[in-house]
Amino acid sequence: MTSQSNSNWSTWAVNTLVKSPLSWSVGRIKESILSPTPAIDEKSEYVVLHLVENQANELFNIISVNDQSQILFMDDIQKRLNKMWNADVSMTSTELIVHSLEIRNKVFVERGEHLVTNKTLVKIASGDKDVEPISELEKNFFKLKETEKILIGEISNMDFEKESLVKEAKSYIAKNMKPIALTYLRKKKEIEKRIEKQLKSLDNVQALISRIEESKYNAEVLQSYAHGLAALKLSSKDSGLTIDNVDETMAELAEVIDEHKDMQSAMGSLVDVKQKYNEQELEDELADLLSKDEPAASNTGKYFIPDLPSVPDNSLEGEELDLDRRFQLLREH
Repeated sequence: MTSQSNSNWSTWAVNTLVKSPLSWSVGRIKESILSPTPAIDEKSEYVVLHLVENQANELFNIISVNDQSQILFMDDIQKRLNKMWNADVSMTSTELIVHSLEIRNKVFVERGEHLVTNKTLVKIASGDKDVEPISELEKNFFKLKETEKILIGEISNMDFEKESLVKEAKSYIAKNMKPIALTYLRKKKEIEKRIEKQLKSLDNVQALISRIEESKYNAEVLQSYAHGLAALKLSSKDSGLTIDNVDETMAELAEVIDEHKDMQSAMGSLVDVKQKYNEQELEDELADLLSKDEPAASNTGKYFIPDLPSVPDNSLEGEELDLDRRFQLLREH
């Protein structure tokens, strides 16, 4: 009992005089150095940043499919996310995903009244480029495009309503209730007039959209011409191609061509004279050969009989005469 009491008292003394003051002092030092940890609110919502970034990249890869920036309502982006994941994505989650792209300069968010009250516009960059703020031209063009969509939707709804009125009128005609059928036909006529007005408005809006797109295309073409002209000027400057150089070169070229023509003419005339002389000489030689072969040519086709030697004279007188002739020749030589 005594030893147990002493042990209990010793434990109490250590806890009271050592452990408690030590933990108290450590706590005070920690509070003086570090800010106190706030209490965790069970209603707080936490965000997994890595997951949000992956979802933002997926959305950007799907939307940014062409070389031109796009402008959408925040509501349209929410619908895209719902379709992508086949789930109901809240507007808060949509704004978080868009904000993840915004801090990386991939989207530009502008809040305010744009065609529809309290609508937020989101401009998506094209490809790897950074996004730029929405210009007034882009805002007006976006409003025209949205007006076109609204008009098309209204015309479609009125056309559906017109078909419904026609069906109702037919049903009352079948029931022999012509007065009621006439009221439905009158409503149909009124709707047709409204449809005609909306169609005219739609034509005007679409004409404006076409003009704006054409002007943007013309501006791009003109800019391409300007770049091409600048490149051509630089090329001419680097190569030293100027009007004076071209004129001088062409004049020298014409002079050299004229000299070349003169040389060809001179060489051609010399060749002609020599050729005529050679031909004349050949003709003379050919005539000489023909004159020598003329007797043989005249006997062509007949038997040729050579000249026979003379009949020898066996008389002594003939031999003596022949010997005298030979002696005389020997004396002369």
